[in-house]
Amino acid sequence: MSKVNDMAQIPENNVTDADLAEWYRLQDQLKKVKAAEMLLRTKIFKGFFPNPQEGTNNHNLPDGYVLKGKHTINREVDPGAFQAMREQFAQAGIHPDSLVQWKPSLKLGDYRELTAEQMHLFDQCLIIKPGSPALEIVLPAKAKKAKEAAQGAGDNHS
Repeated sequence: MSKVNDMAQIPENNVTDADLAEWYRLQDQLKKVKAAEMLLRTKIFKGFFPNPQEGTNNHNLPDGYVLKGKHTINREVDPGAFQAMREQFAQAGIHPDSLVQWKPSLKLGDYRELTAEQMHLFDQCLIIKPGSPALEIVLPAKAKKAKEAAQGAGDNHS
């Protein structure tokens, strides 16, 4: 089969108002479920592991099951303090560069100022892939003010 015939079999993406409304409803429902799950997870974790150790903590459950609770402690390097304390580290026999890894990240603003040729050259050291799409339904500020004014006027006539 030719590529043209294969492409003809792909259904069109007909988005309806119902699709938009369903997405919005599911997004709202997901936010509520995520918040409820986080609260319950935190409650359960604190109940079973009141004094957790960093890493994985285990609690035996009936029938041979084990509740595993992972206790994470985030540690971020403060670049300013890191640089300011280099002398103290050296005096204490600490080799700070062996404790810290530097992860390069793209400065998008500077990247966008490159010429097309420069960008093409620099792109050779980048891994470029699309991210997840983001959607949001908002009421523009002007429309929001008008809606609030209309509600306020309605409240005064009650």
